Amino acid sequence: MVRHIPGKFHTTLLLSLFIALILLTQASRPAYSEEDRNNDLSAKSIASFADSLFKERDFYRAITEYKRLIFFYPQSQLSKRARLQIALAYMEGKKFGAAQSALEDFIDLYDDDEMKWQAIFYMAEVHYRAGDYGEAIQLFSRVESADTTAELKKEATVKKGWAFVKKGDWAAASHLFKTTNADEKRESIDRLSLELTKVDLRHKSPALAGTLSAVLPGAGQLYVGRKKDAAAAFLLNGAFILGAVEAFRDDKDVIGGILLFFEAGWYAGNIYSAIGGAHKYNDKQKSDYIYSLERRYSLKVNGRGDVFGLYKISF
Repeated sequence: MVRHIPGKFHTTLLLSLFIALILLTQASRPAYSEEDRNNDLSAKSIASFADSLFKERDFYRAITEYKRLIFFYPQSQLSKRARLQIALAYMEGKKFGAAQSALEDFIDLYDDDEMKWQAIFYMAEVHYRAGDYGEAIQLFSRVESADTTAELKKEATVKKGWAFVKKGDWAAASHLFKTTNADEKRESIDRLSLELTKVDLRHKSPALAGTLSAVLPGAGQLYVGRKKDAAAAFLLNGAFILGAVEAFRDDKDVIGGILLFFEAGWYAGNIYSAIGGAHKYNDKQKSDYIYSLERRYSLKVNGRGDVFGLYKISF
């Protein structure tokens, strides 16, 4: 005799079995799937390879690998870091326009992220390396006043000071270094700040150099220390002037006129060369002095060497 199972009991039994099946399924499935784990390992492998290429200064292959990481694993945290590394690779490869574009894209994507300020810091460095010290100073100032880490602010202050040095604004650089909050390098910073108050580079006057060469071709070049140029200017202009005088004495007015025409060009070039020589002399004095400062004062606020010697991007 078959006993009839009430409908209510039957429904309850089925529901219980269904719930048990769901629980068993969830229990048998790991919270972090094998597929997720494999994806993470693959992303880390690509990132590691790209980083090794970067350290070997094979920047363009590194960029390709970072882009591959972003394409295949766009949601990975490593992809965010890869975007910033692409910008740094462009910067190291002296592709400053591409580096700036990559940093601008990064800032647009992660405007609310703490790494935004690292990106702005690197954008300032791009301008610094490109010789646009005014823009670099403005961007470093933004980082200084930002709500970011004390370490990044110190680095921005030091780099801003060097930007003033590169501009030749010794007073601004001295004041900034003097007020820098970097106690671990206080002695070096104080010595640098004091030295910058006493800068007295030997300069040559471009106006005087031009005037001297106008009076006597080659004299301006001799004034700025370019002896070979002085001799060449004196002999060339002297030869054309002497040739023109002799031509007119022999009533060869056409030849004399032609020689004077060319002499006018050599004479003007001689003056321009003297003025340019004075500017080059002054630029060399400045660049040599800055180079000596960079060699003697290695201000490393974070203990890992030059701020841009080896990139350390934190999350």
